[in-house]
Amino acid sequence: ADTSGENDALRAQLLEEMNPKRTWLNRFCKSLNYFTIVVASVIAVLEVVGFFYLEMTLLENILCFYLILFCILIIVTETNLFNLRSESKILKLWAPRGLFYAFIGILGLNAITTSV
Repeated sequence: ADTSGENDALRAQLLEEMNPKRTWLNRFCKSLNYFTIVVASVIAVLEVVGFFYLEMTLLENILCFYLILFCILIIVTETNLFNLRSESKILKLWAPRGLFYAFIGILGLNAITTSV
C-alpha cells in the first residue's frame, strides 16, 4: 500500500512539474507577448499597403521595406519559430530585445509622420 501511495505522489508531482500553475505575472507577460505579435502584424500589413499604394520617395520605400522585414523578425522571434531567440545574442536577453523593439517603433512612427 505504501508503494502505490508513493507512486501517486510522484505522479502528482510529475504532473505539477509538466503543467505548472501560471501566476498572474506569467499571464501578464504572455499577454504582452501576444500584444507584441499583434502590433508587429498590424504594422507589417500597413507598411505593405503603404509600400504598394502610396507615392513615396526611394528612401521612404527602403525604410518601409526594412520595417516590413523587422516586423517579420519580431513575429518570428515572439512566436519562437526557428529557435531564433536562443541563437541571437541581441534577441536572447530581454533588455537588448526591448531596445531593438523600441528602435523599430521609432522607425515606424517616423514613417507615419513622414507619409502623413
